[in-house]
Amino acid sequence: MLSVFRREARRNPDDNMRWLWLTYLVAADMWDDQTLHELAERAVQAAREIGALHFLPQALTYRAAVHVYAGEFDAAATLVEESDAILKVTGNSYFGFAVTLLRAWRGGAEAPAQMEAAAEWVSTWGEGRGISQCLYMSALVHNALGRYQDALDYAERACGHDDLGVTGFALIELVEAAAYSRAPEAATIALRQLEERATASGTDWALGVLA
Repeated sequence: MLSVFRREARRNPDDNMRWLWLTYLVAADMWDDQTLHELAERAVQAAREIGALHFLPQALTYRAAVHVYAGEFDAAATLVEESDAILKVTGNSYFGFAVTLLRAWRGGAEAPAQMEAAAEWVSTWGEGRGISQCLYMSALVHNALGRYQDALDYAERACGHDDLGVTGFALIELVEAAAYSRAPEAATIALRQLEERATASGTDWALGVLA
């Protein structure tokens, strides 16, 4: 499905912009970094070319997240700043996903509080998948800080609803947190679920995660 959409998106940029919110999440769920890169890059290019200021901040956010996954934090920060600048001018809704993801991966002593603030902000409009994203990022942060029991709690909650584009990433944190929290049964169950997802995908990213 993703390969078909990628092919069609080259012919019809409007479809790419219209369906990016869904195809991006499917690609993330499959650890398909090539599709993530191509869809986000084409969306940004199309939005710039036609002057779609209502859509460009969203496209920039998705493209920034791809940079984060690639470890290109400075590039991600530049796109987040551009997105924020446009939103201030247009007055459209703020997209907080990429900046929160960037803060989680950059870490630091202030990161846990930033994740809590993001979760509280998302919960104000009841966006379930957004809450799961914040829980996953909190698990990532606490694992990085060696707070494995806290990370385990966040990761288990993040995996509670099998949210598209979230659960696979959260399972990675769950395996690590459970292993260091001396919870081998939880780690084994999570690893089994991760293996099912990664082998079904078969991308280098997915198999690297599994390894």
